[in-house]
Amino acid sequence: MNISDIFIVIIISFITVIIAGFFIFIQSEVGTEMENAFEELTASNERGINYSESYEVGFAQTEPAYNTLNWLTGFMLVGYALTILISAYMVNTKPIFFVVFFFTTAISIIFAVVISNTYFEITTNTTLASAFTGMTGANYILQFLPLWVAGIGIIGMIIMFARFRKHEEVY
Repeated sequence: MNISDIFIVIIISFITVIIAGFFIFIQSEVGTEMENAFEELTASNERGINYSESYEVGFAQTEPAYNTLNWLTGFMLVGYALTILISAYMVNTKPIFFVVFFFTTAISIIFAVVISNTYFEITTNTTLASAFTGMTGANYILQFLPLWVAGIGIIGMIIMFARFRKHEEVY
C-alpha cells in the first residue's frame, strides 16, 4: 500500500460517480427533449410518418445501458477498496512505516470528509438529484466515505504489518 493510494482512490471514486451521474442526467434530459421533438414531428407530419417509433427503436434503447451505471458504480468503488487491500498485501515494508501510514490515513480521512460533503451538496441539488438517486451503493459509500477510508486504511495497515511478520518468520 503506497502512501498516496488512499488519496488516489478517494479522488477516483468521486470522479467515477460524478461522471456516471452526469451521464445519467444528460441521457435523461436529452432523451426527454428528443422524445418531445419526435412527438411534435409526428403530430405535424402530413404523410403519416411515425417519428416517435424511430425514437423508440434508436435512442430509447440506450436507457437500460445508462441505468446499469446505477449499480456498476457501487461495484467499482468496492473494487477500488479491494485494490488497496491487495496492494497492502503485496507490499513488503518495515513496521516503522506503520506510523507513517497511520498519519496518512488520518489525513486521508479529513480529505474524505471534504469529498463526502461535496458529494452531498451535489446530490441534494434539485436539478441533479434525480440522476444520483438510483446509485444506492455509490451513494452509501460516498456519504460514509470517511468511515470507509478509516476502515480500509486500518485494515490495510494490519495486512501490511501481518505480511511483514509472516515474511520475517520464513527467513
